[in-house]
Amino acid sequence: MPTERVALLAVPSEILNDPRVRREIDWLTDAGWVVDTLGFGPHPSPLVRTHFELLPPTVWESSPWRQLVLHGLMTNSAKFRRIIQQRIPSEAADAVRAGTYDLIVFNDRELAPWSRDRDVFGGLTATHIHLDMHEYFTQRMRERTPFGLLAWSWQRWLTRRLADPQFTTRSTVSQRLADYYEHDRGMPRPAVVRNIPEYVEQEPRPVDPQRIRLIYHGLAHWERGLRDLIDTMALVDDRFELTLMLTGDDAMIDEVRRIAAPHGDRIVLRPPVPLKQVSTALNEYDLAMMVYRPVSPNVRYMLPNKLFEAVQGRLGVVTGRNEVMIAEHAPYGFGVVVEPWGAQATAELLNSLTVEEIERLKAAAHAAAPQLHSEIEKRSFVHAVDTQAARA
Repeated sequence: MPTERVALLAVPSEILNDPRVRREIDWLTDAGWVVDTLGFGPHPSPLVRTHFELLPPTVWESSPWRQLVLHGLMTNSAKFRRIIQQRIPSEAADAVRAGTYDLIVFNDRELAPWSRDRDVFGGLTATHIHLDMHEYFTQRMRERTPFGLLAWSWQRWLTRRLADPQFTTRSTVSQRLADYYEHDRGMPRPAVVRNIPEYVEQEPRPVDPQRIRLIYHGLAHWERGLRDLIDTMALVDDRFELTLMLTGDDAMIDEVRRIAAPHGDRIVLRPPVPLKQVSTALNEYDLAMMVYRPVSPNVRYMLPNKLFEAVQGRLGVVTGRNEVMIAEHAPYGFGVVVEPWGAQATAELLNSLTVEEIERLKAAAHAAAPQLHSEIEKRSFVHAVDTQAARA
């Protein structure tokens, strides 16, 4: 009888709101693993055996002055212990120390330095430690101020931990980021596991020539092109309407609602739906809007799960000149590209589209959907983290 294999997923976010980690839980349990989790928020899934909830922020994060003292007087290792490691429940550390886990998956960089703690990890000989990097992490300084310099030193130290040798395998979200981590950062090439949802059996909705429905779904953040998108609605033909299905900070969503209000019923905000219902909810729309100005390297190299949710929703997609997204939609023909950036260019592109062209985009998404779903990514992820596969 095979021995039970146990995995721990360590996540510096609320797992309920992290589609990628939710899929990792599904994939590992489908592959026969027993899964525990460490992260923010409540127990994330019935598939999870034990959830260790990260403790609330320490007093060191409660004011800018305390942060200045923290970053100015402590070493980076001491800062990590003070502001992050102290939030890890002792029960989680005890379970790791006892050799409970055959596999530990660190998601992103904030918790990654914990793997350097010799008291907890030093005696492990049979545990495979994997690192899943969700985005582009740069070492460039963003803010040339005294506090910016101190914060940059901390962020650079965290980023350097991604190359630590205790991570015997790694994965990331796109070929472009795999190139970056391999060639620019000198790591063994990570496996590529894209943020793709499950396959959904549905047909494209016919396009109404008098009511072409655009949608932006996902995080409410100005870096995601929301202001340009709202401004676009003043410039497009009357046949277009926009729905915003936003997640994230309530204050930010209220600000978006206020700025969109002058457009009346041409811009509608609707509540988000549960993760597994997103692609079904999108099916009633025609074009998914993903025009992100390259305001940072992370945005420039972004490959959002919403692109693939749109495919499963049978929508055409509108992107900016984002090389990573274009590499995904160009081979299938379900996307069009705005260039240059801005509301005027976006409006001109939308106004130029005929109903027949939009229907062709939606038909291309329909044809691509059986090839762009999570079962393919599941194989890549499980192969990357499985100890037997890693030894092969």
